[in-house]
Amino acid sequence: MPHAARRLHLMALIAALPFVGMPGSARGGTTLYVDNKGTDGPATCGTKAAPCRSISQAIANAQLDDTILVGAGRYGDLNDDGSFDDPGDEAAEVDTGCDCMLKIDKRVSLFSLSGAGVTVLDAAGASIAVVHVAAASVTVGAPGRGFLLVGSGDSAGLRSAANAAVVVGNRAIDNGEQGFDLDGNLHLVAGNRAIGNSGVGFELGGIGNTVLENAALYNEVGFETFDGPNLVQSNLASGNEIGVRAGGSGATFVANVASGNSGIGWVLRVASAGFMLRGNLVQGNGSQGLLISGSSHVLTGNSIVGNRLSGVLVLSGASAISVEQGNLFGNNDALDLGMRNCGVFNLSMGNVLALENFWGTPSGPGGDPGDTVCNGVFSSIEFGPVAAKEFKVKAEAAR
Repeated sequence: MPHAARRLHLMALIAALPFVGMPGSARGGTTLYVDNKGTDGPATCGTKAAPCRSISQAIANAQLDDTILVGAGRYGDLNDDGSFDDPGDEAAEVDTGCDCMLKIDKRVSLFSLSGAGVTVLDAAGASIAVVHVAAASVTVGAPGRGFLLVGSGDSAGLRSAANAAVVVGNRAIDNGEQGFDLDGNLHLVAGNRAIGNSGVGFELGGIGNTVLENAALYNEVGFETFDGPNLVQSNLASGNEIGVRAGGSGATFVANVASGNSGIGWVLRVASAGFMLRGNLVQGNGSQGLLISGSSHVLTGNSIVGNRLSGVLVLSGASAISVEQGNLFGNNDALDLGMRNCGVFNLSMGNVLALENFWGTPSGPGGDPGDTVCNGVFSSIEFGPVAAKEFKVKAEAAR
């Protein structure tokens, strides 16, 4: 899908959600303005003719359900003197309170006027989060109306401790820990980019979250979920050490891409249960395609191809694992145990169902050019019947 069409598609999906305050929507409240040519002096700043200089001052002046529109430029420690006490600086809380540069403690909608490319929230290396969402139902960004979140020394680009945050169209780059760190429930996280953060690109706890059309590039871990149920759809994890790491129970992963990560493409963690993976691409990763523990996971219609070690490695203690109706080929050495081309390597000491997959040849598991099945002690893989041709698995995030 072309970029313009993807943006329109994303805007339509987001606008259909009744709790999202979009620019120009009828959410209610008034509009306040922030601009690099503004002044924080008067408590009445925020009109179009007299904008505030800092977003913090606009939030202080705002009422519930107000919209804050932010002009292009840089916001934070304006003169880089290591403090946030000069005129126009954001009202940061360092080693106290939220430990953040910008605290959003009211139900407001925050949008940039010119997009994340030119609207920069910069913590300048301080050991604080760039943005901390402390109120429920806050909106930060929209398609083409997000922010660039940089400069957290050892914290997140954006962190939420409340429920129902809407985080759309933002970029979190080179922060000391997470790009986006959202505890709580019912978040919408869509169309964002997390690039080169030292920890996790997108880290989500809680339940009822929707994670849609984001990209995590060159982080330690691309996406991490702890609880469930959550919906994670059409996201890209590439260039990370681990693409996706998931725990908890009941999450659904649809049409995501985990490719070109230096380590494992996808990890289902110990004690996780009941995940559904459907129509995902797990390809070209530097270690296993998927590393599975826990129980009752269903993998259907995925393409697990060309990973350096095994395609799917099922660990000891895992149970009720099903890998069906997908592609399993081009995967290579498995744990240096003298086995090669393991499409599925089962160490669970139980049975894995691997039915109706395409193994690289019409005849099913075998030697090159196909993949085979590999079993540890007391383990077995049920793989028949097999598919005679490759499944066409398309994920929008790969384009």
